[in-house]
Amino acid sequence: MTARERAQTAALCHSEEGFVPLANEQPLLGSYPRDPNPEAQGIQPDSCYGPRPGRSGRHSTTRTPGTTSGWTESSTSRWISPARPRCERRCSRTELTVRDLDQRRAETGPGWYRHSLLGFVARRLGDDVLQEPTVYPTVVEFVENYFTIVYRRQVTDLNDTVWCPEWYKHAEAFARLDALWRAWEHYRLNSETGMGVWLLDHAAPHMAILTDQEGPFRYCSVRSGHQYTLTPLPVTLPPAGYRSESGETAGSPCFYSSVSEFVAEYFSIVYQRQVFDRSDAVWCPEWWRHQEATLRLESAWRAWEHFRLDSATGMSVWLLDHADPHLNRLIDQRGPFRYCSVRKGHEEKLQPLPMDDYREVFQSTPDLAREPHNEELEYPKALDFFEQYFAPMYRRQVYGLNDTVWCPRWWMHAEAYVRVDSLWRSWEYYRKTGSAGMSTWLLDFVDPNMRELLDRRGPFKYCSVTKGHSDQLSPLPVKTPNFDLSFLTE
Repeated sequence: MTARERAQTAALCHSEEGFVPLANEQPLLGSYPRDPNPEAQGIQPDSCYGPRPGRSGRHSTTRTPGTTSGWTESSTSRWISPARPRCERRCSRTELTVRDLDQRRAETGPGWYRHSLLGFVARRLGDDVLQEPTVYPTVVEFVENYFTIVYRRQVTDLNDTVWCPEWYKHAEAFARLDALWRAWEHYRLNSETGMGVWLLDHAAPHMAILTDQEGPFRYCSVRSGHQYTLTPLPVTLPPAGYRSESGETAGSPCFYSSVSEFVAEYFSIVYQRQVFDRSDAVWCPEWWRHQEATLRLESAWRAWEHFRLDSATGMSVWLLDHADPHLNRLIDQRGPFRYCSVRKGHEEKLQPLPMDDYREVFQSTPDLAREPHNEELEYPKALDFFEQYFAPMYRRQVYGLNDTVWCPRWWMHAEAYVRVDSLWRSWEYYRKTGSAGMSTWLLDFVDPNMRELLDRRGPFKYCSVTKGHSDQLSPLPVKTPNFDLSFLTE
């Protein structure tokens, strides 16, 4: 049995012992482990956000900050991930630290750093040492010796799926497969449901995005090889003194000092999409001029700062449950960048959601539920929250009936009021939770509720901005049962 076959056998059996190579086996790609003392590397452990749980749906573990990531470059320009403690395979290559990259960044300027895969690799994780012994010391060996053998698909025909043999040249593919490897090393220790959770909650969604024809391998193919066609999302840095709506984390030991730095040096490099042709997706280089885009990207940054501390499943959860949904909302042609483009730049055409003056109808604002258990409310009522915060932030084209519908007197619809009231109460809660709080609020509360309200089959079916409110919708018809139902409560 060859060394490669032994590695595959050990992986398929989910060995907790790891794979110890033969004495005469030459290592593939790897690097020495980092110094276990992060302060020696010039980076302080991240403590800007507490160990709060992320979005539900995927298992993540919160762990204590440890070491930082180290990366090396082989003679074939293949980017490789750090070797793990207690792994048997080592490779004597010179290690490139984050401090070295910062020094090179200062010497060459931000342009090189922002548009290089090396910059992405250096900034991807602040603490990426797995707790347990690993079967594969690098993501490259995991992909070559396990993942590509287990996860087989038809990728030679472009009509089905796409794949790039040089996947490591794509920052997004590297991030996703690296996250899959870390999650696999974590879940393989669970002999009961571990592999099931990994396959369904991690491998399947990541591979659906990687092999999608509009994903990172869009212009690549097995026959033609890698193509350098997709470029990082174009971004324009905000003016000096710019601060996001909820403020930067100045003074906190976060990896990035601001959301603009996170977008320019990480997010735009990871997510490379075709945004120059508006038939596919839309993007605004001056994203910071849109309140919703700023809120989404800032919440993605804060969630990243939280999940990067979990070296097992953290980045996989962040990509699938936070980054992917936020990006899909932003590049949607009906989203906040509807009238913007990369070529023409920013367009200030979307207006806040219209709202008639409710004070003419209500002597006092309605109160359909108990006040939130919070003594320091930012907005006293749901109507104030919508008028002063939500409507200016969540802008959509509601003046044409082809896309969405809206009622300026939404508070006359019981369902709409209950939904907006729930948005206000959940916002008052999540705004103080830090870490992934606002990202969870946007994805789990705002997007589903607004999807129902803007749907032409929803509560505003017969309303419009131009014609106003309509009471044509009636309550759902019901009939009182003609038999006793008291037995249900016995």
